[in-house]
Amino acid sequence: MRIHFLLCIVLSLVAGLPLTAQPPAPRPWSGGVFATTDSQPYRGATGKTRVLPFVSYRSQTLEWYGPFLRYRAATVSDWHLWLRGQVDFGAFDEDDSTFLEGMGDRSTTLLLGLGVQRNLNPDWSVSLSADRDVFGAHDGVESVLGVTRRIGRPFLPLSGSVSGGVRFQDKLWTRDRVAVSEAQAREDRPRYRPDVSVHPYLSGMAMYRFSERWLATAGLRYEWLDSSWTDSPLVSDKGRLTSIVTVSYLF
Repeated sequence: MRIHFLLCIVLSLVAGLPLTAQPPAPRPWSGGVFATTDSQPYRGATGKTRVLPFVSYRSQTLEWYGPFLRYRAATVSDWHLWLRGQVDFGAFDEDDSTFLEGMGDRSTTLLLGLGVQRNLNPDWSVSLSADRDVFGAHDGVESVLGVTRRIGRPFLPLSGSVSGGVRFQDKLWTRDRVAVSEAQAREDRPRYRPDVSVHPYLSGMAMYRFSERWLATAGLRYEWLDSSWTDSPLVSDKGRLTSIVTVSYLF
């Protein structure tokens, strides 16, 4: 109930935003602090929170938001091709839960990939992306197909978006998250080698401008985990909730 209540807060917050206002002069740079949370669907895990400083930059072709970077390589009509890079934080550490002891820590790595976005109109867009681990932490690939509804405009005091879609994870990505090897198996944790996984998701994002230079954002995403995850002896939950909150200063 708490997961769906939190998601409803963000979705209802952006549902009635005003649609017009005069934009201020753009400020491409900002810096601040972001906090991320992950509910972690693993047995005995209570969730993970990270708080880190960040710097961001935005131009017509380049967008850098802390651990996420993308470059618009080409535009044809309403189609945009993006080159992407982002940090993939490790799914868990073995001390996150007594049940995970002996599983080892999952490594943080770098993902590189491509994304295609089509603007259907000023408010709606569809996108498809694929990202691959390039540092050898798990060598997996994740693809995301999504539809986004923008509400308001970024220069308004309050704006946001809602999105929905599916996340496809190949077997290497899935095994990094939920597999149990022969060496890691024990009586209450049998060997498990899943294949690919597909998870529907729903997300919402809201941005509030305190002033011309100060702003905050809050986002939530809920994923319904498929059987490749829920059949794992490591997993006890049917879904996963992640969030991000930022406070930044524009300069």
